Amino acid sequence: MKTLFTIQPDSDLDKETVEQFCRLGVRENTRVEYKRQFPNDLAKVIASFANTQGGIILIGVDADAENKPKSPLAGMAFEGQPEERVYQICAAAIYPPIFPSVWVVRFEDPSENPSDRAILVIRVPQGETAHAIDGRKGIYVRTGNLSSPLERASVDEVIELIGRRKQSEELRSPLISQSRERFAFFFEQYLSKKRGEIPAARQLLAERILRASPVIRMQLVPLFVWKPIVGLLELKKALKKIHLWRKQGPPFPPDNIERTVQDAIIRLAQFRSLEVAEFSEYGLLSFSYNDDQDLNSILSEPPSAANSIEYFRVLCNALAMMCFGVFTYEAIGFHGLCEFNLEISGVRGRRLTTSIEPLFGEPCPDDKISFTARLTPSELKDGLVEHFTACMYRIRSAFGVEMNDQVREELARLASDSRVMNFETRY
Repeated sequence: MKTLFTIQPDSDLDKETVEQFCRLGVRENTRVEYKRQFPNDLAKVIASFANTQGGIILIGVDADAENKPKSPLAGMAFEGQPEERVYQICAAAIYPPIFPSVWVVRFEDPSENPSDRAILVIRVPQGETAHAIDGRKGIYVRTGNLSSPLERASVDEVIELIGRRKQSEELRSPLISQSRERFAFFFEQYLSKKRGEIPAARQLLAERILRASPVIRMQLVPLFVWKPIVGLLELKKALKKIHLWRKQGPPFPPDNIERTVQDAIIRLAQFRSLEVAEFSEYGLLSFSYNDDQDLNSILSEPPSAANSIEYFRVLCNALAMMCFGVFTYEAIGFHGLCEFNLEISGVRGRRLTTSIEPLFGEPCPDDKISFTARLTPSELKDGLVEHFTACMYRIRSAFGVEMNDQVREELARLASDSRVMNFETRY
């Protein structure tokens, strides 16, 4: 279901959707605020949302003593073009300007409410830098405190906000590189273990094959992260509540071995190949594994060459990673923009394979396949079918495999089945 957090800016918004949101009884918080009438300090409210994690402002919705929306919805007086008024305020009173998505929801039934009333819905994105008001002198942030939801940012917070984009970029790349280095470390341990399981005559060949085997990496990482967003103890408690089950193999993510590193929790498994999952206090979630079909084929009798990628395994893990990201970010309270990446390296000349179809598609001419999407956890949750299908389209295209209606329907069915959105999802 599309929500006020995920509806597309160019989509229509009706009164029923707003009422559904209000019936949820969401209290005002760092991401939601209700206003009975058009506020005089709208620039301050919008800027404070942009300076925190973004959020929703509903004008024409009154809040009760518990800071929940009152029903029935009262609406605000509809005069002129209120959305233009919002844009003018953003352009003239906020520096640098930030332009939210704005919907005007008119009351259509005069018997229920006066027809000259409306609800104004303003969705503010998270800003990439500090947004100031009062002649560039005032910078405000959301506090999460119901009695004083806004506060003027301290000197340290201002410095932090101004440098947010640069700091985020400087931190995000090392986080990703460090995650890759950790996988490489555990891969060497995996190789050492494998040597003891392989006949001496084939050990050198087996090691060469394993080092050349494709590596599949999936990750979600916040775009604007400049400090830890969750402690390791809190993260560990959250992970214990989340279990996704795969049709083949252990739960996702793997949980055979769990250990900590300086800023993250690592889980490992050696189910058919090495699987490594990492959960960082900076919000990085990653899952990597190597496709070692070639090794299994060489060690079989008689030896053969696989030279392929397990399509269904990639498909299931990509879907599981997306669902797991939604659950984890919900559990730790992260709602900002993040980036989903899927990368398959070492695939040049390989084809796809399934248990039903040994080889299909054309040999891939590229050594690396990648898919990237930038979105919030809410957008990923509500658009799971769309994003999962786009991801698999990219992978199938790399092997010259078309995406027909039957395949789209099957992917949509898989993604829809996994959208039960509880902590015991099965697919």
